[in-house]
Amino acid sequence: MLLKLLRLHLTPHGSLVPMHKRPVLRLTDAQKKAAVELGRIGGKTRATNLTPEQRRRIAIKASKAAAKARTRKAKERKAIQSEKSSQ
Repeated sequence: MLLKLLRLHLTPHGSLVPMHKRPVLRLTDAQKKAAVELGRIGGKTRATNLTPEQRRRIAIKASKAAAKARTRKAKERKAIQSEKSSQ
């Protein structure tokens, strides 16, 4: 509702663009605060509508993604250290 009042459209990439055009829009501080508040409301609403099983699946997926990212970063650090030690 607020986005309609501000005449903005939320793209799939998370950018806010004017409804009549699709270029990137520079937001005022008030518009940014309104968008943040909309995100909070949406997140809270989504959380209340999820079943415990859905929350569990989402948490497991997030945990696996975080572990994968940590492993990737550790491998990158190890590769950099081995390059430094071989020089």
